[in-house]
Amino acid sequence: MSEKSITGIIRGCGKRVPGGLYVCSGQSPYGSPIEDFIIDPPLPYETGPFRAPVVFEKEGKNHLILWVGSEYYPYCSDFVEEVRHYGVSKRIPNNFPVEKLERGSMLFLVHPMAIIREHSYMPLPEYCPKLKPEHLETIDEYCLGHSYTIAEPNAGINQRKLGDTTYTVFPQTMAEVSYDFQPGIFLRVPVTHFDHVMDKGRVNPDIAGKKAKLPINFEDD
Repeated sequence: MSEKSITGIIRGCGKRVPGGLYVCSGQSPYGSPIEDFIIDPPLPYETGPFRAPVVFEKEGKNHLILWVGSEYYPYCSDFVEEVRHYGVSKRIPNNFPVEKLERGSMLFLVHPMAIIREHSYMPLPEYCPKLKPEHLETIDEYCLGHSYTIAEPNAGINQRKLGDTTYTVFPQTMAEVSYDFQPGIFLRVPVTHFDHVMDKGRVNPDIAGKKAKLPINFEDD
């Protein structure tokens, strides 16, 4: 991972908003692959949907939990593949206490459709994003690869596009069914920096004056 910012990208939630503040997990050619950060099977999240970032402390360090809305990312795989291409950039309130996060702080992502309950009736997935071979051989443990099974292709044969991200899906022929979804934590990445998208070159003075322990990049997006 790195502190490099990615600008001009159209994500599932659209382009970044002038004046906005974003918590980021950047990419580096020397960093670890995304498979190292995927949580598969996802961890059930029982608290329910939330809008404000949740900061929690563990072993003397603060970490962050954010909700990934299905209105922007209909399938969990949409967000995973966007992160694979472009890293993480999630908007947070401008008054967020950035000083609470530091080197080693992690960002946990929750998606409302990360887990399919009663998945045992489904065919085995053809692909596991965590690259666990046992997930392609047994139904004993849920696999995030089921997200790639139910995600609908919209950009050609077995191809799905969301924003600037295009990836391969693995649709399976099944009788019409309804899925019972459960929210889950599916991704855990290091917080590398914050981005403040300037509004017509102007910096929000409240953000400029923040005493962050991590870099704040000021971008014209």
